[in-house]
Amino acid sequence: MASMRIPAAVLLVLLAALGRAFAADTELEAAIRKYLALPTATDRDDMAPELAPFDATPVEELTKALQCVMPQPGGPGPLERRVMTNKGEIRYVVELPEGYDPAKAYPVFLFMMGPTTQPEDGLLTWPTKKLGERYIVAAPAMPADDQDFQGYPKYDTGDVAMEAIFNDLGRAAHIDPSRVIVGGFSMGGAFSWSAAAIQADRVAASIPMSCNPPNDVQPECLRNLLHVPMFITHGTLDQITNVRLARDAADLLKQYGYPSEFREIPGVGHVWPEVLEPEMMKWMEGKKRVLFPKEVVYHILHWGRPKRRMYWVEATKGKYSLDGPDGKKVFAGIVGKIDGNRIELTTSLVEKLTVYLNSSLVDLSKEVVIVVNGEERHRGIVKPSLRVALEGFRERWDPEDVYSAKVLLEGLWTPK
Repeated sequence: MASMRIPAAVLLVLLAALGRAFAADTELEAAIRKYLALPTATDRDDMAPELAPFDATPVEELTKALQCVMPQPGGPGPLERRVMTNKGEIRYVVELPEGYDPAKAYPVFLFMMGPTTQPEDGLLTWPTKKLGERYIVAAPAMPADDQDFQGYPKYDTGDVAMEAIFNDLGRAAHIDPSRVIVGGFSMGGAFSWSAAAIQADRVAASIPMSCNPPNDVQPECLRNLLHVPMFITHGTLDQITNVRLARDAADLLKQYGYPSEFREIPGVGHVWPEVLEPEMMKWMEGKKRVLFPKEVVYHILHWGRPKRRMYWVEATKGKYSLDGPDGKKVFAGIVGKIDGNRIELTTSLVEKLTVYLNSSLVDLSKEVVIVVNGEERHRGIVKPSLRVALEGFRERWDPEDVYSAKVLLEGLWTPK
């Protein structure tokens, strides 16, 4: 077979193009590093002209650049972490695998026990002992004597705590943000229900064990689990948490057609589901979150935070619930679907929301149409901005879940 010979002139052109590509990537990374190091919003405003040449960077290239500039912490575990929220300080512990390599991204098992169990004790149980070198294991404290966090799995505190931990995990270790699995036993299991339902865009899967789903997540908020597989376990003789409630929740997920597994353990009470450990660990393998889904279901149920985003919709103003004409409560929520460059939203009790976009969701070179409850609310080009993407990254420290454009929609619903 004759060998292929590339003419010198062609080779020079190819090398020059390759050099320009690498130079552009280097310039992008340098711009990102500089921006993230700026201490104030005013400083970041002043840098906007420098970012403008990179505004149209596709999300895949932006993710690659962010991954390159992120500092990768390392060291022996466990590591104690403390993060501040408007509800107080949250403490959690991170156990790094033996032989932890800071250059490698690891999946995470975020594991929760009951309210009197310290995170160091939780790390001594099944997750650390059985998951070996494959996972980073994180365990938050769930204090029973702190009034603010007495109801840790509930929306008014658990949502704030979980978001703070998610936003900090990437600063604690080199994690794969698309492979974070939440799980827990007893009260910690209830928290894993809430974490998956409230922070579905941050979760690859959830494993609630021997617990009841918090009342607030049934049934409306369970619809948020459209893209989050669940592995639910419960002993049939549990005297502390009722297997019927877990069974009902599993039946609802089945009715919705959502990915879920339910395992009742005959003759077992409120104990660790040891018999299911091999099956659970096998089930965990390969689970990844869904990034940029074209369909989103987001039931809100609480307005305790000023910003509430799931996937590409963020509700910032509305009402928790109203009594409907039939006597049943109507809860705040958003259902969104993207077909090409057309976005259809159905909302309830939401006055104001933001739609976030990127090159994986729509073609930003063409006009975007947004229809809310049958009424066209936006039509036109949505200009991408590197600064929008970087501000989202600064908040979440997640290099994959980035959006470079947004559309604000107001006056969607007026309280009577």
